[in-house]
Amino acid sequence: NDLMMSNNYSSITEFFLSPVTKWDSARFLTIAADPWERHPFKDHKDELLHSEQAHAFFPLFPLLIRHLALFLVKIVPLSLLPPTFEGVLALSALLLNFISFLIALHCLLDLTLILTQRYIEIGDNSLYITGKIAAIFYLNPATIFFCTCYTEAVFAMFTFAGYCLYTRE
Repeated sequence: NDLMMSNNYSSITEFFLSPVTKWDSARFLTIAADPWERHPFKDHKDELLHSEQAHAFFPLFPLLIRHLALFLVKIVPLSLLPPTFEGVLALSALLLNFISFLIALHCLLDLTLILTQRYIEIGDNSLYITGKIAAIFYLNPATIFFCTCYTEAVFAMFTFAGYCLYTRE
């Protein structure tokens, strides 16, 4: 019975996590699993492909994924995590992007509110405009990249947070 539950849990996690491991996401997760995978091989024949794989994917995002996965393995009971470390990496990438997206959205709301109150004489409509801008941000078709294992959510978080800090001088 435990084996059947384990197989069901494994197939459920595979169903939900396998879509986020395609295309560039697979490369980010590979680098997160083995950071040395980013460095070029000495005997690689195709230098152009090798160079692209070595330099197109900066290591910050995979590093954040790896450390979040290691943190999850330490604090969450293993029975609640996916059965493989690669699955934990995919789950941690989703969690990282979800948290980053929420922080980015909060920073965008804050930034828009600051700028509308500072530069536009609109009275009480600043909250209305801020809400509309936030809705455009989280309802646009490119939001799918914020919900998978891509760098866009982390990049938006750092960008909007930097703009917020700059406008608060």
